[in-house]
Amino acid sequence: MSGQPITLTATVAVTTPGSGTPTGSVTFKDGTTTLGTSNLNGLAADVATYTTSTKLLASGSPHSLTATYSASTSDLGSVSKPVSLTVGLSGTTTAFTVTPPQPWVSGQALTILATVAPLAPGTGTPTGTVTFYNGSTKLGSGTLNKAATDQTTFVAKLPAPATNSLTAVYAGTRTTTPARPRTSSSPSRRHRPPPSCSPRRTRRSTASR
Repeated sequence: MSGQPITLTATVAVTTPGSGTPTGSVTFKDGTTTLGTSNLNGLAADVATYTTSTKLLASGSPHSLTATYSASTSDLGSVSKPVSLTVGLSGTTTAFTVTPPQPWVSGQALTILATVAPLAPGTGTPTGTVTFYNGSTKLGSGTLNKAATDQTTFVAKLPAPATNSLTAVYAGTRTTTPARPRTSSSPSRRHRPPPSCSPRRTRRSTASR
């Protein structure tokens, strides 16, 4: 899955009639891209391991992974057969908040804050845009800020009184899948000005004689 660390393990052995335990290092590659280098452990099962913690594999297929043993003073170098690996898209989740809180009135400006995060075991920071809707009507979109808290904001005004269904939709990218839409519903009420005030009239009374 895109953003998910994977561990690569290479085993180096001497071919007959040679003997002994190879020393040195193994370089791991994705095609022509070097992922990292690790030293052989020098044990009977002479292995080198590398975890893709810094250079995560992007989504797509196939990735061709190889391990190259560098020659030492006593052993020739060698290259492993390529291993094909398919990396899927990382899932995401979208949450959003609306301020001010409900109830809303028509014509009121609302600030919608959407937060997009990867779903485990995926990691990293989603990129791209979030589109905001009221029902099926597109209100606008915002670009994720790529910060640790990956967010975007949009300011919208509600139309005439109705039941409004606000939705934030993250469309996904080449490394992330779309998130399920999140919705907030509430009727907007017509804004009514306060009633005007006028002095109360008093009735004059006359006493009969």
